[in-house]
Amino acid sequence: MYYKGNGTEQDNIKAFYWFVKSAEQGEARAQSNLAVMYYKHYDDIEKAIHWAKLSAEQGLADGQYQLGFLYSKQGKYLEAIEWCEKAAKQGQEAAIRDLKVFREEFNESVDLLNIRGISLN
Repeated sequence: MYYKGNGTEQDNIKAFYWFVKSAEQGEARAQSNLAVMYYKHYDDIEKAIHWAKLSAEQGLADGQYQLGFLYSKQGKYLEAIEWCEKAAKQGQEAAIRDLKVFREEFNESVDLLNIRGISLN
């Protein structure tokens, strides 16, 4: 609500407060949103990874993608591919897009994605 300004004025401070409250109670979507805020607004990739991982481990596709994205920013491409694969299997569009990019950048080594049953076509 506050993060995007739906029905109210957009307010990142209030959004952050409520995301923390919900994330600490284990709400996967709030954990995912908190990961985005830590990365985009506070430039803290370690905290972003912490919250994205909690969300991803609960099976939230957006959290899985975010964790993969964050790992790629650290150069941890095997971990990035692993989490993007999980998100892609749930139809997460950004994960599918990034897996295509990984295939182009890493060529044969990413052909294992096809073996794992993920179509990038």
